[in-house]
Amino acid sequence: MQPYALVRPGDSFETWHHATCRNYSTTQSRGVPDQHFRASVRVRPFGPVAISEIASELRNGDQLEVTRSPADIRRDPRDDFLLWIARSGTTWIEQDGRTAVLAPGDLALHDQARPFSLTFASTSAAIMVVMPRACLTARVPGAERMVAQRIARDMPLARLSATLARQVARSPEGLTDATADRLCDAALDIWSTLLDSSLDHAGEQRAARDTAATRRLREVKRYMLDRLGDPDLDTVTIAHTHHVSTRTLIRMFAAEGVTPMRWLLAQRLRATHEALSNGSAQSVTDAALAFGFSDLSHFSRCFRAAYGQTAQAVLRRG
Repeated sequence: MQPYALVRPGDSFETWHHATCRNYSTTQSRGVPDQHFRASVRVRPFGPVAISEIASELRNGDQLEVTRSPADIRRDPRDDFLLWIARSGTTWIEQDGRTAVLAPGDLALHDQARPFSLTFASTSAAIMVVMPRACLTARVPGAERMVAQRIARDMPLARLSATLARQVARSPEGLTDATADRLCDAALDIWSTLLDSSLDHAGEQRAARDTAATRRLREVKRYMLDRLGDPDLDTVTIAHTHHVSTRTLIRMFAAEGVTPMRWLLAQRLRATHEALSNGSAQSVTDAALAFGFSDLSHFSRCFRAAYGQTAQAVLRRG
């Protein structure tokens, strides 16, 4: 394992940035005047992982920002996961289009091998567990799906995981390699169990959101079916009635690969075909008008395209 660089209070911003790039991964960060900057970095190797304690303070009240781009990854292909345990201040972790906002005691995972952004409040401190990918994915195969998702400090095992990381960071240096490896395996099992249970919890939340979205879409469809005969029914009216934006309404139907008005047209054509087939409509015009078609030429074209025959032919056969 590589020797780690330490940072002591009083060291320059350049020293801090060089140390973090050497210890964790190559990143970019906007410089901070040394007179406004104070930071510390301590690293404790522990078997195949490393426990790092970091703290920073920007005395001008600014925030500290760190980013890792695809170009940085090409230059530095290290492949670890970092488990964050916030201790003070606020930390923002952005990756894969998500942002985890960590308050003291919260945890989150991020992946070195993909672009990310970190933002630290003017005063912040955290513990990081640096885990080789193979160590974590052998225990949590879906670990990649957990990045930038906040694990609240009151979740089961969260407090134990945080306490364990703190104790490991301050554990005696004189442990034999065999003892350190055994303790590391036990610690990894606990941290992996936390991540695994959080992954299940996130899946349950997504399922709950999916269920709510499905229920709302069903309500919107029922509303539209009840108003097939209204030629003025449009996306604005539908969205307003259900207290959503037209963009949200379009996204709801996009999950089924269709637009709201395309779906409505299909239902109107289906209802018209049924009325002509079962004899409940006396004429094509009656059927078309009854189900919201005010333009008979447009109706005829759509009907023939949908069913491969004219509405008049369906009426005769019915």
